[in-house]
Amino acid sequence: MRISDTKKSLLDLPGIGDYSADIINPHGGFPIDVWSADVFGKLFFDEEPKDKRKALTKIKTEGLRRWRKCAWMAFFYIVQDLENLSNKLEITLRFS
Repeated sequence: MRISDTKKSLLDLPGIGDYSADIINPHGGFPIDVWSADVFGKLFFDEEPKDKRKALTKIKTEGLRRWRKCAWMAFFYIVQDLENLSNKLEITLRFS
């Protein structure tokens, strides 16, 4: 089964959306949601998005562009290491 077929199958399940499908399928993409939009907005564009929901597509596209098939792993590394990354980059990365 190709990645896109796997994600499509997950999205066909009741209650599963884009974020959940990406979390469940480690090869599915970049599982961005409104809670992580602040962190990735700062990392990618040097600012927190004013409207997180509207920024999701832009942030997801950038994560996939940068990390391609490793986007899922990059996402999880970053959310697990916010304190260390904040110190290294000298910015505050946190979930609102």
